[in-house]
Amino acid sequence: MNWNHDLSQAPRDGTHVILAMPNKATLRSYWCTPKGEPEHWCMLSHKNEPVAWMPWPDHPFASEQVAA
Repeated sequence: MNWNHDLSQAPRDGTHVILAMPNKATLRSYWCTPKGEPEHWCMLSHKNEPVAWMPWPDHPFASEQVAA
């Protein structure tokens, strides 16, 4: 996967993504719409802006059925 620097392309439907922050930290987040506050990335203030994002990957065995 590659980092996408166009944050306008990041999903705004609650899908988890990986965010890259200016201080070189990364975190798992999703777009949230709290009451009485501006919309923002979960676990970040509406004043904090990531510099890039990528989709949260699926588990490598997500498509396999677990034997009962």
